[in-house]
Order: sequence, then C-alpha cells, then structure tokens
Amino acid sequence: MAQLRPYAVSAPRRFAAALAAVTNEVARRSPAPHDFPFFGLDHPPGAGARLLERLSELGIFRFYERVLDVAGGIGGPARWLARRRGCHVISVDRDRERAAASRLLVRRAYLDAAVGVAVAALERLPAADASFTHAWSVEALDGEADRRPIWAELFRVVRPGGHVALQEWVRADDVRAAGPGTGVAARAYLGELRAAGFRELRVEEARGPLESEPALAEVVGRRLAEALGAAPADERNGLDAARARLEAHDREVDAGRLVLVQIFARRPA
Repeated sequence: MAQLRPYAVSAPRRFAAALAAVTNEVARRSPAPHDFPFFGLDHPPGAGARLLERLSELGIFRFYERVLDVAGGIGGPARWLARRRGCHVISVDRDRERAAASRLLVRRAYLDAAVGVAVAALERLPAADASFTHAWSVEALDGEADRRPIWAELFRVVRPGGHVALQEWVRADDVRAAGPGTGVAARAYLGELRAAGFRELRVEEARGPLESEPALAEVVGRRLAEALGAAPADERNGLDAARARLEAHDREVDAGRLVLVQIFARRPA
C-alpha cells in the first residue's frame, strides 16, 4: 500500500517490527504465501512475483547459488530469492537502520541460515574476490550519484562467469528502442557496466502494469497502518521528506518519464 512506503523508508526498524507483529497476528488465521512471508509489504513497488521470477530466471539464479544483494534495504527481494530459488544470500546496505530492519524480518521468516545482512559502503564491500556466483539489486541504485565504483566492486566479488541482474527505474529519455521485439537499452547503465569489464549486456523493459496487491495484503496493510499509528515527533520530518520524494517518483512514473527495466550482465569467464 502506497501510504505505508514512507514508513519503510524513513523509519525502517519501527516499520519492520510492526510488520512482523501484524503478519504474525494475521497468519494465525490466514497463512502468508510461502515466497512472501510478509505478504509483499516488505518489497519495492515493482518487485512482485512476476517480475522477480523474470529477473531471477533470465539472470540464471539457481538452487544453492551464493548471491550478493546490493543495497538490499529491508530485504524483501533477498528473502524471496532464498525462499523461491533456494539461494544463499548476503544482503548489504549502507544504512544501519535498514539493515537492522532486514535482520529482524529475516529472523521472523526463519531464514537466518539462508540470508545474511551486513552494513557496508557499496564501494568497499567486505567480501573476498570472486566470492559470489551472482549479484542482484532491485530498485535501489538509481539514486546513487556515481555507480561506477559499485560496478567495480561487483566485478571484483563476482566470480568469473558469474551473473549480475538489476531491476531499476530509469529516465525515459535514457531508453531507446533496440528494434522490434528486442526490448530496450538504457545507455548509462550499459556503458558503466561495460567499462567495469562486464559483457553479455542486455536490458529489457519490464513491460505491462505493475502487479496489484493480493486482497489479503490489503487487509494486512490496513492493520499495519493502524499499528504504526501517528508518527512520533522525531520521525515526522523524515516521514514527510520520504512521502514527498516517493510521490514525486510516482508522478514521474504516471507521466511516462520513468521506465522500469531489467538489466543483465556477466563477468567474462
């Protein structure tokens, strides 16, 4: 539910605690879907089942792969990847509050053995060379001022032959038709990834409307809004700023000035 997203951005730890409590309450009567233990309310708006299936399938994510989740936020897509694809995931984010929220939800989803959470600068990852088979990021890197050091780190930590899959909102004027039936190309991302050393680059528009929330998620969302209540005084400025930013983003999407794309790359073997 759109009105809940500012809480996830500006007060992620309180949001996660309330989400876990409400989910536990509701799940006593109506169990959550296996792949969405928190009814999808811990996911970015474009990260529904259909698009995540496509991103992971085209990115060749398989059982037992070791995946780096870049700028994982509160971790919804990382938990989905562990549940749906059977991957072992390390989710890294810059922000301690978001990471704390992610850890709380990992514990409540009983995924401690499958999903790890770390706080780190994305340009200096605490990982050994070639220590991941895959990397992915879901609607998290478009706001980075300079993504080039992040791609350099991904190239270092992904093993030769490993895959990278990204889902991002890009400016419509950075998208051009690549020919009938061949999808789209986002110039900035392709150029940056190629300069970092990645090959087999492709970008495709995530076509069609965003998936609607299931009926039960709406029920959980209403109960979650009640549980969150009015924001405490020390949260209000951050909440207002997050709401304004998200509303501006939604206006850009509605006007067709932002397009959701999926980007794939491979480190040469």
